[in-house]
This record gives sequence, structure tokens and C-alpha cells, in this order.
Amino acid sequence: MANVLIGAPTTRDLPVPYVRSLWTTSIEGSIAWDIVYGQSVDGGRNTLVDRFLNNKGYKDFDYLLMHDTDATWDGAAVQRLIDRDLPVVTGMIFKRSIPTLPTAGKFVNISPEGNYMYSFKDTINKIKDIIDREKFIIDDIKNEQTLDKHDGDVLEIDGAGAHFMLIHREVLEKIGSNWYQCSKPGAGEDYDFCRKVQKAGYKMYADFSVFTGHHIGGMITVGLREFAYYTDNERIATEWIA
Repeated sequence: MANVLIGAPTTRDLPVPYVRSLWTTSIEGSIAWDIVYGQSVDGGRNTLVDRFLNNKGYKDFDYLLMHDTDATWDGAAVQRLIDRDLPVVTGMIFKRSIPTLPTAGKFVNISPEGNYMYSFKDTINKIKDIIDREKFIIDDIKNEQTLDKHDGDVLEIDGAGAHFMLIHREVLEKIGSNWYQCSKPGAGEDYDFCRKVQKAGYKMYADFSVFTGHHIGGMITVGLREFAYYTDNERIATEWIA
């Protein structure tokens, strides 16, 4: 069993689909929930990590699920990530846009301007393979899913958004401080964290059996369903950079 703190920074009210995801989450250990209101995104994430590591009430907690309050997920998703027994593992998350794309990828290079560049090609093609394997009917796809386990579901990555990421305590302790820092105004703190994870000597992984939604308003989320709608059956042959 493992104990998990589910933590998020936010500057807005909590949407119903997010609250529903919280209430339906079930794990074999203990769950606590913490939220930081009104701070910058990197400041809020750092506050959460500091509470997780230093609050006596969390001293027996093994993992921090760093997430956002516009995330939605299946009730079995957190336990699936725990079962992987990895230092850092993310579920499949998609950008809050139409058309949408996943945000987990591999490092490519640093641009002349000093920006870190990532390719999402392998992630996109893997998801398309899963859509074919599961024989999904597009109109019936749920964005929040925990699929049956298959070989090859977990792949090493270099970076991902912090939308739904399970992090072991020892990783955060090893990094030490200033875990998140925005690389541009109000953004980039998640990939900055990923680089610090790797610098600390840990690997990162994406779990392709866990799919999450991204709330955009009302009861509407985007995710796997919209990805399937707006991409054809061609495998991506070029690098997707962000």
C-alpha cells in the first residue's frame, strides 16, 4: 500500500468534473488532498511540495500527485500509477485546445534562443496504436479511462506537463528546493521540474493505460476523444516540437 497527497495550485473555483474525479478516486492506502489558492503557478507548486515534505501530517505519505484543478480522471487512475512503482510517472494528458495533442515527449535539442525543444511524435503514434488496438468508436470514447494492462504501456520520457503526475517523495527530497520555476511568464515550470528530476539522477515515465481529461468549461473536457476526432490514421513521420 502507498499513501498519496493529491495537490494542486489554482486561482479559480473548482469545476464539477474535477470534484467528481476527486470523489471517485480509490487507492489501497490513504489519500489526502491539498490545494494552494492565489499564488503563481510555480509558487503554488513549490508551496505544495514544501507542505508535502515538511508537514507532520504527511510524513508517512509516499507520493505527491501533482495535478491541476482542470484535470479529470478515472477513479482507478491513481492506483494504476502507484502500481507502476516508479520515481515519476504521468498519465496521458492533452493540451487544453482543439485540436488537441498530448504533452509527454522526448528531448530533442536546445534552440538558438535557449529554449528546450521536445518531440511528441512517439507519444502521438503510440496513442494511435492504442486507439486501433482497443477498436474505439470515436463517438463513444471517454476521455477519463484506465485501460487494461498491456506490455509496452509504460515508456520513458524526458518531459511532460504537470497535469497528472505522480512523484515519489525521495525524488523531491533529492532535488531539495525550488522544484518548479517558470521558464516564461506563467508557464514552463512543469518541464523545468522534469529537467531537475533528470539532473537528480531519476528517470521519468508515461503510462499509456491512464488517460485523463482537460476541463474547458461547463461539463466539457477535451482529451483522447478529441484527439481521435482531429487526427487521421496516418502515423506521424515528422517531429512535433514544443
